[in-house]
Amino acid sequence: MIRRLAALVVLGWALGFAAFMLMLPGPAADDVTTDAIVVPTGAAGRIARGLDLLEHGRAQRMLVTGTAPGVTRADLARVAGHARTIACCVDLGAEAVDTRGNAEETAAWVRAHGYRTIRLVTSDWHARRARLELGSALGRDVTVVVDGHDFWSDGRFVLQVSGTETVCGDRRDDDGDGLVDCDDPDCLGQNCDDEQMMWSPDAAQLEWRMLDIVNQRRSEGAMCGDESYPPAPPVEMNVTVREAARLHSEDMARFDYFDHMGRDGRNPGQRIRDVGFRGPD
Repeated sequence: MIRRLAALVVLGWALGFAAFMLMLPGPAADDVTTDAIVVPTGAAGRIARGLDLLEHGRAQRMLVTGTAPGVTRADLARVAGHARTIACCVDLGAEAVDTRGNAEETAAWVRAHGYRTIRLVTSDWHARRARLELGSALGRDVTVVVDGHDFWSDGRFVLQVSGTETVCGDRRDDDGDGLVDCDDPDCLGQNCDDEQMMWSPDAAQLEWRMLDIVNQRRSEGAMCGDESYPPAPPVEMNVTVREAARLHSEDMARFDYFDHMGRDGRNPGQRIRDVGFRGPD
């Protein structure tokens, strides 16, 4: 009798597990567009999927929730690639330690940006629980599109915390990540040429021409209304600030708008801080 009961329990568990596997949520259609993408850390492939969707214009911005404290965009770019997209349009959340924490962190981020639709990119086995917690944290005003995938077959990667390649022409690995000078995606030094920065020579020439025009005008002084301003010293090219400007220019060209404010609500000051500018040397 006991053996039969035990066998029925095992059979019931097996049938339940089989039903669970058969009913796992599948991928959302690639052409579905949402305001934002949310990716809980975990199995490899989640972040890559989110970045691919972001670069194909399926959302404005992405949150990677549950990263280790201290992980930066440069760390993520070194592991996942897509450095320009990450610098432009990816936020990292380090407060969450479990699925419920992911939901709470995501809800705060969604409210801060005023989003109304998000795509949840996660593993298929994790999708139902993540969707349940996220729905509870977000309420009924935000639509969640579930994008579940079998990511486990791709293995995993771990984001390691590192410093920054601060001197990009000394042939030394300043931050200990195995990448030297301009080979390091978090290097924005003056010795990293425009080809390395994935910027066309014509556009780079136009940048320098604009700098010449600005400095010529500064050297002449100016009148603003009734107030006279004396000549001012020249300004120099700063590659970190330039990177922020380039990312914003690409975003405006890609999404056909022209504004100092980005689509994500960031102003120029916020954009230069996000790429690592901390003030003049």
